[in-house]
Amino acid sequence: MSISDISIINPGGTGLTGGQGVSVALTLTDTGNDPVNITQITIGGVTFTPNTTNHQYITIQPGQSLSLTGTISTTATNTKLSYGTANGNSLTTTSTVNTNTFNVGSTVVIQVTATDIVTNQQLATQATTVVQD
Repeated sequence: MSISDISIINPGGTGLTGGQGVSVALTLTDTGNDPVNITQITIGGVTFTPNTTNHQYITIQPGQSLSLTGTISTTATNTKLSYGTANGNSLTTTSTVNTNTFNVGSTVVIQVTATDIVTNQQLATQATTVVQD
């Protein structure tokens, strides 16, 4: 599993002023031989989990990628990652956001946790990026 095309943009420069928050984009790719269920994505200490009706994961097939975009805000209802075109395809959070984590120039760690569907092995990968304005 890999993380690529990471972008975190804070147009306000510091903090999360005005409830606007920071824009987030990233792509997850299943680089293995088995499908994986994405169970959690953590960005700068903010943990997102799938917000699905019947499942608590998102499945990615081998060789396929999933692009996610979203916002991290001081308002929990405005903080989510979305994917695909279907309404409700999103990951949500109940984490408290440390606003200083997303200042322009700060390095942010992104970690993705998944389960290999065939072997049931727990997988994790991480990457870092610098917040831009």
